Amino acid sequence: RSARRAGVISACGEIRLVRKPTATPTGFLWRSLVSTEGWARFPRVDVPLPSVLTRSCGNLAETGKGLCMRQAFARPGFPLLFIATTTSMFGDSVMLLVFSMWVKALTGSNAQAGLTFFWMVLPSLVAPLLGAPIDRARRKPLLVWGNVASAAMLMPLLLVRDAGDVWIIWVVAVLYGFSFIVLPAGLNGLLKEMLPEELLVDANASMQTVKEGFRLIGPLLGAGLFALTDGWAVVLVDAASFLVAAAPGAGKTRPALE
Repeated sequence: RSARRAGVISACGEIRLVRKPTATPTGFLWRSLVSTEGWARFPRVDVPLPSVLTRSCGNLAETGKGLCMRQAFARPGFPLLFIATTTSMFGDSVMLLVFSMWVKALTGSNAQAGLTFFWMVLPSLVAPLLGAPIDRARRKPLLVWGNVASAAMLMPLLLVRDAGDVWIIWVVAVLYGFSFIVLPAGLNGLLKEMLPEELLVDANASMQTVKEGFRLIGPLLGAGLFALTDGWAVVLVDAASFLVAAAPGAGKTRPALE
């Protein structure tokens, strides 16, 4: 904008910005290489930009090639956290539909199978009340014990035998709903402590991409395991994924550098 107002470039110019560190007050000096197709060719100009823009990771041309993600995975502890968290996401995707499938198989009732999802989302009604306690809690112990408790809460499902045990599935579904609230909140807080602000978007985006991918294949795998094992294998897979997610809490996390 500064260059355009000064008459250096036209509205149709193409700009490539390359960051070059200098001792200017803004912290960085951005060199603009300006060229146009069939109109004119302009000399290079140095355009200082506001300091808020200098906190981005790397130059703009390389950012699209994954520079931010490389910087995120270079942070101590993040690769392990990424593997553990995505493993837990896989377990969730495998287990998600099995609750209602299990109820349907035991009772033959579509209504009771649908009611299972109601019990699972019921804890979301009290989610706003849990925000303050979660914010005050220490992130790593919250994630460690939250994942361990989530693995333990699945064990009663191994006792399900007939339609009279459907209540066990519903109780576990309610507890699973609370896990969906507490664990992601604790993870977001830990990421803020582990990564600088400019890397958070890319780190979260990478996890969400993996999560959406698991949603495509996880339910199919869960349905197949349920058909082969009557549910106990799915329970063990999901419980194991929670235990893997608790593992990074045993190590040390280096705070993000400002």
